[in-house]
Amino acid sequence: VKSDIAIDLFISKSIIENKLYGKIEAKSLDNGKLITIKLPKDNKNRIILSSKELKVYAKDMKVLIVDNSRYLNNELFPILKYFFYKIDMVSTKEEALVKYKKEDYDLVFINYDMLIEKGLELSKNIKAMNRDQVIIIMSAYIDDFIIDFIDIGITSFLKKPILLEHLTNVLLKNCENIVYTKELKKAKQTTIKKTNNNI
Repeated sequence: VKSDIAIDLFISKSIIENKLYGKIEAKSLDNGKLITIKLPKDNKNRIILSSKELKVYAKDMKVLIVDNSRYLNNELFPILKYFFYKIDMVSTKEEALVKYKKEDYDLVFINYDMLIEKGLELSKNIKAMNRDQVIIIMSAYIDDFIIDFIDIGITSFLKKPILLEHLTNVLLKNCENIVYTKELKKAKQTTIKKTNNNI
């Protein structure tokens, strides 16, 4: 195999195995090589593998859930508990603000359908305290108000009923970003410290 082809195969293998959760195999034949690519037939394997990756990112993260519905308590909470280090649940905007001022949360879930106009107000209050806070809005009527939340910097939404694959994808994307942002801030602080020590 020529070097440029080998590089192409290496890149392809990385994409197929790490992003598409498939498998690529090369087999030598008398007249060359046979390349076989196998991709998952359904979403089950993708969900399982995404969940394993999410578990790594989320294991030290803290979550605040603002909601008082039976659905979250019975269905969503056990799933989130599996991934995250700590989960606090409150049912009102006032309770959420008290909790938020006492604890540093990596993710905040807000059930808009239960809070209605207070959901946007709460999001603005939290963003005023920490503009980088990741907030995920849950609702069955996202299309009706999505622009209001985008205007204040919220871009993650879960439409109810929440599908497991969508939930996993949204969590994985946000947890990856949180980890990378923390690493970037840490690297900047280290650089500043070294610079100050050299002055």
